[in-house]
Amino acid sequence: MMNSPPIKRVKMEAAATDMTAPHCCCISDIPVEPMAQIASYLVVPSQASLAVAIDYDFFSLLSGAQYVSPQSMQVSNGLAVLAGDQGGRDFEELEEDHRWDGTLDFGDVEKDLAVKLSDGDIQAILLHIDAVNHVKKLIVTNCISITGIGLGPLRGSTIIEQIDLSLVAKHESPILDPAPPISREHVLPILDSIINMEGCKLKLLQLPKAWRECQAREGKFYEFLSSFDSLLKNRDAALTCLRCNGNLPQDELMCTKFGGFGIQEDICYECTKHYCDTWRDSDCNFVSSCGQCERKYCGECVAIGRCKSCEYAYCVHVCKQFTDCSGNGCNEKVCSDCVAHKSCTKCNKVMCAVCLEHGEWEDSCGNCNVRYCVECNAEEGANGVYYCDCSQHSLCGGCRVSWHSGDYSFHCKSCLEKVVSILSTKKKKLQQENDALKTEIRTLKEDSKVHAVDECQREDVGNCCGCAKSDVLQQENDDLKNEIKVLKRDMEVLMIQCQKSQAAFISFLINKNKRLQQENEKLKGEIKIKREK
Repeated sequence: MMNSPPIKRVKMEAAATDMTAPHCCCISDIPVEPMAQIASYLVVPSQASLAVAIDYDFFSLLSGAQYVSPQSMQVSNGLAVLAGDQGGRDFEELEEDHRWDGTLDFGDVEKDLAVKLSDGDIQAILLHIDAVNHVKKLIVTNCISITGIGLGPLRGSTIIEQIDLSLVAKHESPILDPAPPISREHVLPILDSIINMEGCKLKLLQLPKAWRECQAREGKFYEFLSSFDSLLKNRDAALTCLRCNGNLPQDELMCTKFGGFGIQEDICYECTKHYCDTWRDSDCNFVSSCGQCERKYCGECVAIGRCKSCEYAYCVHVCKQFTDCSGNGCNEKVCSDCVAHKSCTKCNKVMCAVCLEHGEWEDSCGNCNVRYCVECNAEEGANGVYYCDCSQHSLCGGCRVSWHSGDYSFHCKSCLEKVVSILSTKKKKLQQENDALKTEIRTLKEDSKVHAVDECQREDVGNCCGCAKSDVLQQENDDLKNEIKVLKRDMEVLMIQCQKSQAAFISFLINKNKRLQQENEKLKGEIKIKREK
């Protein structure tokens, strides 16, 4: 008895080998109530995928009320058995109970899964949920592997109101690289069948960026855009802005012009309400287009701010971060792109275009893009950014010196004065560094000499290697002193000569600074070696 398997295990093994066994249980045999409870933890696209995978009725999972639509009865023979004689409820009752608004948004699915969905997967889901009669909003976010042929079950839909084929989530750039395989050849006939239906309710259509980049005013795509525009104008005649009550222009609600080709106008992409668009000549301008995600939103749904530096508009703190202008009493905003490229290099202040016009900002260097505010530019002195009449560019101190290297005789007086000031300041700094390095070398040599004497006394050796090393260091010290004397004498001679020629003095300063820099590098190397010893 101890070696015999449990009864439950025997039944499971029998079911595994004999599918006709009375204990054999399939997942579709699970009652609706627990399955609906499990499905309640999933988003709608995942519920639909589950229904397809286990051959279960989607609306039964959604409602938990054993609702069986006629379409799903044809798909799954087992569902009628599950429903029994209890019958089902109509779709309006289902929506009211569970507040499903008919939205099928694949952006609710994990991105790793959505990118793998094929046309076959999309088609199976749309067929299983009877999309032509039930789906009001379709968003194929991240479904970058589809060609669009799987959207066939939507043909002739008269209830669908929104279709988003941009393939990207809200507040994401619509530019995809590589370009997705979604094809106008497959999708346009489906869209045509929808807009040609009497009673069509489609009011917002977002198209892939790759389609909109081809702005040819001919061909099937242009014809479709024109047809959809005609539908919108004929169906929504005499549209008025819900904010200012003004009549909206009826020239193009689906744009077929350059700049906005394939984009709907005067409508919020979130609430689908009609308002005056910013590009219209209107004082309302309640709908704005974001330069990042290329979607239009009204002021009630998404805050869109206009950068007062580049003049582009973006979804505030979603598509772009905005920073307050640092100008005195200025309330304008500057986008993150302009903050990164147009802020003060020294203090990181940000200035908008208005403050720039008022003189609160110096220009940026035309060579290295260094930029200073007025205060920091004054602190930098000759190293600040100033306009150069010679190069006809604004240059910082370092770039001004580089630009004027060579023959200085033909350059303007203002530039020469700034270059002399910059080089003199640099020479003074290098000289100070040179003196400090020599002082450190002298200290190290003295320490080395004392250490060597101590070693000789301990070892009672008259002429040890330490003393010899000290003599070498002393000789090097004397050589350095002599070199300094020579440098001073040379400088005095050159200074007298440079009084006759400012250009020659500048060349002297440049050469002198190079020599000092080389000498400093040499001294630093000696210090490093001595410290290691």
